[in-house]
Amino acid sequence: LQHNNDNAGFIMSIIDKILSVIAPHDCINCGKEGLIICDKCLGKIPAIQPRCFKCLQPSADWITCLNCRPFFPINRLIIAKEYTLKSKAIVWKLKNDGVQEAARIMAREMAKILPKSPEFNKLLIVPSPTSHRRSRQRGYDQAKLIAKELQKLTNLSYANPLRRKDDIHQVGANIKTRKEQLQDSFEVIRHIQVKNQHILLVDDVVTTGSTLESAARTLINAGASEVWAICFAHPRLRKIQTEA
Repeated sequence: LQHNNDNAGFIMSIIDKILSVIAPHDCINCGKEGLIICDKCLGKIPAIQPRCFKCLQPSADWITCLNCRPFFPINRLIIAKEYTLKSKAIVWKLKNDGVQEAARIMAREMAKILPKSPEFNKLLIVPSPTSHRRSRQRGYDQAKLIAKELQKLTNLSYANPLRRKDDIHQVGANIKTRKEQLQDSFEVIRHIQVKNQHILLVDDVVTTGSTLESAARTLINAGASEVWAICFAHPRLRKIQTEA
């Protein structure tokens, strides 16, 4: 199944590149021809100031604060952009329109904000896996595409040791339901790739954080030394950023 998805994703990537030459994308905001969003419009999507993801208080380099650390397995949850109409449109292009160029745009914005701390060069990029059903529908796993693009930009190592054990559909579920659904929903299929590693989990959008938290606990239980996470956008932080 994974092999078939990889082949389908590769074919769709080639088609996407050919179409971008024959019929270039128009900017989703201003209509300029060339990319799905031009650099000017992309730059207008507000960045988010570094915060502890759990309590949302300002925190240097997105470090999970000391008060929240005992209850959250992710050392840093890094988020590039507010979830505005423009960033939502970029995500939609990748997840629903098959435009893989969106993965490159998202990865580029994520690479810009990765903290260059002493731990940076130790990081192993790992995609947070999409459900099998969604991957089959799209022909690819969008988190994997973003993770591979991020690997090219950072020269960090890449591995894909995580797998979902279910096909939970979480859209519309509340926080409590999400956490209950996601308990024991991941498994590590290549323990040798995880043991003693400093993991950077990659996903497109984070909402409650339950998916990343579950994936991080699975990795730590499999022997990972620590887990960071990075995402393109987060809806909940938009209002908080405006009020700050």
